[in-house]
Amino acid sequence: MKPCTTATFLLLCAGLLLTACVSSVPGYEGPRIQVIVDNNTATIIANHRSSGWTLNVDRTQVENNTAKVWVTASSSGKGTSSTQEIVLDQDRFDNKNFACCQVFAKVTRSGTAHQDDYVPAGLGCN
Repeated sequence: MKPCTTATFLLLCAGLLLTACVSSVPGYEGPRIQVIVDNNTATIIANHRSSGWTLNVDRTQVENNTAKVWVTASSSGKGTSSTQEIVLDQDRFDNKNFACCQVFAKVTRSGTAHQDDYVPAGLGCN
């Protein structure tokens, strides 16, 4: 990431944390991801605009009152557009409390910019 891009991203994240809104992160090229946090439960909603997308949780952790979730977004190119909802309760995070959840995604469809690396894809707070 370029220094200017990194600074812009950090400002965006800080703004999201202060306003406690739910948002996808600009620059992410997979399905639109929304994050809702309520009572130590994170709900990740992926709005699949094109056919055949599936979101799978790879790992989770809590750090500094923020749940972090790494997902892989894959596409077979078959199927219809849909919405997928993943609910992760406190048990999935080793019973640790959290007020925010940040989702990092890796996109496996060929031709996308995020095939090999997890990138910020969504953020939500109480």
